[in-house]
Parts: sequence; C-alpha cells; structure tokens
Amino acid sequence: ADHDARLLTELAEQARTPFSFVEDTEAKIREAFAGTVGGLLSVVAQDIKLTLKFHVQLEALHTPFVTDHVSDTERTVTIPDVFAGERRDLLIELAVPMESMQQCSDTLVLLEAAAQYKDLRSGGTVQSPSAPMQIEAVQEPQPEQEPDEDVCLQRERVQVKQALKEAMEQGNSGNFSSAQDILTEAEQQLRPVGKRSAAS
Repeated sequence: ADHDARLLTELAEQARTPFSFVEDTEAKIREAFAGTVGGLLSVVAQDIKLTLKFHVQLEALHTPFVTDHVSDTERTVTIPDVFAGERRDLLIELAVPMESMQQCSDTLVLLEAAAQYKDLRSGGTVQSPSAPMQIEAVQEPQPEQEPDEDVCLQRERVQVKQALKEAMEQGNSGNFSSAQDILTEAEQQLRPVGKRSAAS
C-alpha cells in the first residue's frame, strides 16, 4: 500500500515516537511487532528531566524534545524514555563574551547540566550530580583545532533540517527557483566529504 513517509515522519517527531512501514504484511508483520515489543522491554529510563543552567548567553538550543523556559539562564528538556545503550544528543549554541575570558584566571564554566529520571530497573527516581562544561583560558593565541566530529554532524543535521523546511515552504508557494537556491546554498555550507573522518 502507498504511504506518505514525510507525513508519518512529522507525526512521529511530534509524538516523539518511532514508526514502522510494513510493506509485506503477510511475511513482515511478525518481525515488526517483535521489534516494537523488544524495544519496549529494553527501556531503562523514563521521564528524563535534563536541567541546563547557563553561565553565558544561550544563542540556541536544538532538540526535538519539549523544552521549558524556566528563566533566562535555565532550561529543562523532557525526554520521554531511553533504551538500554541509547544516546540522546542536544546541540547547544552559546555566546562567550571576550570580557568573560579576560576576567577568568584559569577556567570559565559555560553551563551546568543535571538529570532526574525514573529508573525502571529499581523503580525509583534518580538524581544525577551537576556536571559542569568549562573551557580553559590561555595566555597566548592557540592554533585552531579540528572541530569535534560529533558536534559537526549534529550542526549539519540542524542546518539540513532548516534548509529542507525553508525549501519546502518556498516550493509549496510555487517559488521553485528560490527553493533550489536554498538547497544549493545549504549544500555549499556543509563540510567537504574529504574532511570527514573514517568513522562518519
């Protein structure tokens, strides 16, 4: 049967849950249900509340999960559940004033993160200690290092998503030339394939 993959993906993102399309219901439906039930059985944490406290200006917080604006310097991100061995990524953009770097003697704390969640194995609520993210101040300018590969991949994911959204809006309005320009510009902004590591 035909299906609208884009619509299903958007619905899944809004509901924060995966979806599966089973083309051959005669042979594949059992495997689809087995995979879904297996995933439910491997959930290890639920209702994760990630608290972020910023010591510098927050420019943007990229995440598909619900985010509460607690204050100008604090956000709470709610993640419904996490499977065993699963990893959840958030992309955070910060603005670090030069004055802050000049005033700090050794290190500058950018943000602090702590998580509270329900541990399904013990049935209790777990509160993690606060973990700071900090940078070191240097006296002399240092050569620019290669950017972190994971951060680059997450940044590109956000750029691609935004470009596709803008291009779709232009295309739906009949501005196909503008849509093509948006996609071309986004493609040019991405890092050349040769600069990617073998792991990517």
